[in-house]
Amino acid sequence: MAYAFCDMQMLRGAKDEYVIKEFSLYSSQYDGSRGTTIFKPPYAETILSPEQRKRNTYISRHIHGLKWNSGTVLYEHLGDMIQDLLRDYNRIYVKGVEKLRLLLRYAPPGVVVYNISG
Repeated sequence: MAYAFCDMQMLRGAKDEYVIKEFSLYSSQYDGSRGTTIFKPPYAETILSPEQRKRNTYISRHIHGLKWNSGTVLYEHLGDMIQDLLRDYNRIYVKGVEKLRLLLRYAPPGVVVYNISG
């Protein structure tokens, strides 16, 4: 059966929720990457508190380099895009509990998501 590896880079939103900035899928079925998508923010950065902006700036500078206002795809399309990408697989592997929980929100029926970090 077909499987894929998924990775996400995230920032934190106004309610301390994870905001997916980058979504990548590496597929066994398609001999490599199915693509990487960078999402626009779900709302203006000005909604974030100064502390939240400071934390996101740190994450951007020291972890993944993605800024709050970067992105090419509207955030409102995130769920549909992820479901479309995952539809061809019955197993998806992610690293980390946070990524597992996020992906479970969007995984189509019949797709099982596994955490490979233990």
